[in-house]
Formats: sequence, C-alpha cells, structure tokens
Amino acid sequence: MSLRLGGIRVARLRATGFDSDSVDEEEIVWKLTVIDKLLSTKKPARAMFGTLRAASEDGWAEIEVSGIVYGARNVDPEVLHRDVLKSEAAETLFDFARSHLTPLLAQVGSSQSVPLKAPDPDFRFVEREEFEQLLAKGEEADDADE
Repeated sequence: MSLRLGGIRVARLRATGFDSDSVDEEEIVWKLTVIDKLLSTKKPARAMFGTLRAASEDGWAEIEVSGIVYGARNVDPEVLHRDVLKSEAAETLFDFARSHLTPLLAQVGSSQSVPLKAPDPDFRFVEREEFEQLLAKGEEADDADE
C-alpha cells in the first residue's frame, strides 16, 4: 500500500533548560497516533499526530506535529500500524519534527542530539470519540496554564 503524507503542521513546541539532574538518562521518545475516522471517502485520508520529546540532564524539548496520511484505507489497527511504518509517512513526520526540535534544544542549552532516523514509535490507533476526549482534556489543561 502506498501512503503519503501532506498538510504537515506544528501544533505545539515546549522546552526548558535546567541545571539539575532531574533526568537520569538521556531520552528520545517518538509517539505516533492515527485516528480511525476517514477524513475523506474520495481519497482515503486519516489524521496522524506525532510527538517527539528529547531530554537530557541539561534540558528538554517536545514538539507535537500533525499531518494527513493519504491512502490509509485499512481500519485494522495492526495492518495500519504496519502500513504506516513501512511507508515514508512516519519518517517524513519525524524528519519535520526533528528539524524544528533540534534548534529548540540548542536554544535552551541542551546537549541532547536527535537521531536522523526515527526510532520505533509508540504507535496508537484511536477512535474519533477517544480523540475528541483527549482534545478536550488538552484544551482544559491549556486554559489552566493561562
């Protein structure tokens, strides 16, 4: 199956630098979430979200990105997981996230490097109702921060 990615956007960037040892080990975390509901029936398309986090003892940064995966017809989570990882869609989203995260890490003084190739992601396939609940919780958290 041929999947391609379009409409890539940055949803959120966060970072902080610090001098404490609050992070025991350097870490790179890459998460992918694909929504089950098709955005279009003419051209099968699903929303895909990625979160890339890099942390070390001298700071951390996190970016949330989104894109549209075209050609993602299958609704079986295991098959879709395989198809997404075999395609260039996941790697393209990671590259986009990495290109924005790397300078952000430098700005906060973190020495953490981000690999050129995407690590194996924590992959989630969520139903639209669950996704809408997650969005609502995120908006509540954002409102509380203000």
